[in-house]
Amino acid sequence: MNTLRNISLALSVSALGAGLIAHMVPGSRTKKVMNAILAVFLLCCIADPFISGELKFDAGSLSFPSAEANTSLNQSLIEEKQFLIKQQLVSLITDSLKKINIQPVKIQINMDNDSKGGISISQILVFIRNKEAANLRLAQERLNADIGNGCEVETLQDDDHMPGAMPGAQIE
Repeated sequence: MNTLRNISLALSVSALGAGLIAHMVPGSRTKKVMNAILAVFLLCCIADPFISGELKFDAGSLSFPSAEANTSLNQSLIEEKQFLIKQQLVSLITDSLKKINIQPVKIQINMDNDSKGGISISQILVFIRNKEAANLRLAQERLNADIGNGCEVETLQDDDHMPGAMPGAQIE
């Protein structure tokens, strides 16, 4: 630690001295040459601790994450993205149906991953109560207008025994 402190002090003093010299040099022609000389001087000051052996850099001691760790991290990121996308879609679907006084009972969103980490939505199923079957077409039209043509609306036959049927939708 002491070595590093001494090297940083030497570099700071060298940079300060080079700056003062550069500021005091008159003329544009001399100034360009002097700036080049001072730049080489500062590079030598930076390289000196490595050349003299005071600081050692061992590239073999660097460790990189394994392929398994990268795969695990990528999978976690994909799952997090999917979770956030599902949350946003559920919110959009619920808000869209709320405009026409329909409460979804269950929302099922199926997603696929590609090899590049992209996520595609393969199917969105929205289930409403059987007693709201008369509004099935209206709900389908509303979701197609607000979200797109990928939504399917179906009635749930046994919605009274469905866990999570009240007050919000069950999400899968």
